[in-house]
Amino acid sequence: MTDTWYDTLLLVVDDTMSSSLPPLLAQRDRMAARGIRLRVHDYAEVLAGIPALSDQTLAILGFPHAFWDGHIDGVLPGPYGTTAYVQAIQGYLRQAGAALHTASRGTVRYLNRPEALALTREKGAAQRRLAAQGVPVPEQLTDPTPDGILAELGRGESLYVKAVCGSMGKGLTHLAPDRWQTNYHYDGENLLTPAPPGGDADWERREQWLFRDVEVGDKVFLDVLCDTRGFLFERGIGNRHEAPGHPEGSERTEFRVTVAAAEVFAVEERNAPGNALTTRRADGGHSHAADRTDPRARAAGQAGLAAARALGLGYAMFDVVTDPAGAPYVVDTTAFPATSTPTDRWTDILDLLATRTPPDLPAEPSPLDPWPAG
Repeated sequence: MTDTWYDTLLLVVDDTMSSSLPPLLAQRDRMAARGIRLRVHDYAEVLAGIPALSDQTLAILGFPHAFWDGHIDGVLPGPYGTTAYVQAIQGYLRQAGAALHTASRGTVRYLNRPEALALTREKGAAQRRLAAQGVPVPEQLTDPTPDGILAELGRGESLYVKAVCGSMGKGLTHLAPDRWQTNYHYDGENLLTPAPPGGDADWERREQWLFRDVEVGDKVFLDVLCDTRGFLFERGIGNRHEAPGHPEGSERTEFRVTVAAAEVFAVEERNAPGNALTTRRADGGHSHAADRTDPRARAAGQAGLAAARALGLGYAMFDVVTDPAGAPYVVDTTAFPATSTPTDRWTDILDLLATRTPPDLPAEPSPLDPWPAG
């Protein structure tokens, strides 16, 4: 007899080199001991029609790698991660949701609902939802034009320009008064996918595009950014903090907040040299568990928790930067299970889900939340 509210855990995941299938499959025997059946289907099987699901099924949807690789990335027109990418992946997730609705006669519960996942794949829409719900996010430019951007830079502002369907820091441009950089390949007229670095067996490093300089004041570059549907223009948040002994005198700091079942599950601090544009490994970043007594980390955790509630997510990771005063800003959301989530963390997350109300009916945070407010 199961002691959880669900008796079937359904994983919908394409098994690729970058999928999160192995750490989840490692849960099979442990879950069977609790009376929970683990079912695994890829997206193609779901869309073709799978056998009926139990009316007590919890579904975890992984990233649809096969569809992305075969029908989106490098296939669709326009720069990587822009509007065509959003429309394709959102439509695919809606189809998967409809197929699971049929297989379960409408009873399936989700770690993250397909429509919530679809929303997070459009960074601009997700950020606007967060802002409307009172979650602090960087300010967006609503109608960017080349002249308007030049005026912003002339006032000393900096801008991050993000492909709305990008991930892993890909499709990113930074405009500062004295330096412009992008990690697209810019050929003077177009934004193109850069060639992968050779000789690197590390999958994550191959995927993390490197930044290149663009001539400051290049009007054609601004025209391309402003004329392409699918870029989000955000004002930069000053988040470089003094770091005695650091070669640059400061370091870039942000926090990766993991939220599961209405609880702040973990907070990691991510650091990089002060002149880096991100805290990715490709930009010299490294991470470690955040200090629970650090007010910035505590504020970041609460911002992530508020973001999960606002987006209706039972599980997500949020990138949060804090300004020099310690105020947090949510800058990105990852709602698919992370490729780096280790087996023991999935054990803890699934145990937590088993004892909470269904994750698509968010519960209030536990009084034992390890990252309380204040």
